[in-house]
Amino acid sequence: MPLPTTGTTVDFPRGAVQGRARVRHVLPSPLAPDRRLLLITDSTPFHPLGPTPLGQPGDTGELDTAGRVVPVLDSVTVAAPPDRDIAYVGRDIPAHPAGAGWRHYVGHVVSTRRGGARSGLVGARVTLRVDPRRRLLLSAGHTGHHLASLALNAALTPYWREATVTDGLGSPDFDGLALRTYRIHPGSSTSTYRIGVALRERGFDATGLDAALADIEERANTALAAWHETGAPVLLRATGPFLDDRRVWSCALPPGRVEIPCAGTHVRGLDELERPSLRLRLDEEGTLLVCATRTIPIGFCRDP
Repeated sequence: MPLPTTGTTVDFPRGAVQGRARVRHVLPSPLAPDRRLLLITDSTPFHPLGPTPLGQPGDTGELDTAGRVVPVLDSVTVAAPPDRDIAYVGRDIPAHPAGAGWRHYVGHVVSTRRGGARSGLVGARVTLRVDPRRRLLLSAGHTGHHLASLALNAALTPYWREATVTDGLGSPDFDGLALRTYRIHPGSSTSTYRIGVALRERGFDATGLDAALADIEERANTALAAWHETGAPVLLRATGPFLDDRRVWSCALPPGRVEIPCAGTHVRGLDELERPSLRLRLDEEGTLLVCATRTIPIGFCRDP
């Protein structure tokens, strides 16, 4: 059966954790083709892991078809080129420009032992349910990741000879220029920054950074505390309903509203969170800075 001619429409940008859908395609999972399947539906509330292992993990949950409940073990991005009926999954998706005619789908990973054979699934009506607790923790972690990047940018302002690139609040964009890897976790995030020749050529002066790390951390946490006290709403705006449509995270923070392109999920407001905090660590060579952020929804244990 050919792949669907249109991509998956997604409801997670508006915070949905449940929805009805129709199975449009089933294919073996490339990681375990004999034991797992990828179910592609016409719509879904599930947020998938993107084409790289970085960023926010895919949602987990369950799929209910005719009273049979099947665990959804993971959710991943699947893409197909405009001129071929071939599915690329996750990190195997080739780089391609936006708007080039590629179709993007959400693949729901199920076990063949629990999900049954491939035959009979296509066309079935199903109810999709995301694990709401895990989703909320990941959303909190992702919101905290954006806040921490802005707070770190502001705290590192004195270390720039000149600001060639600035963030949405007007601070030199250390995060945008130095970020190498980041990962969203339930209730937290970890970002790694490279402080090398290229960054120095852009105007960053790392002299004395190690000795001042505690002060930088304190300034960043002070900014996080001030922003948290506003309880500002968090918005996630999408240009369209499909998985590959552009989405923008937006929040009004002193001194103004900031917007960041983002494909993940978020809490609805800073008033849903305990006060975020971050910790900084610099390696012995002074070339890798790690920022670990903790962002827990109100009412959750700190170490669930």
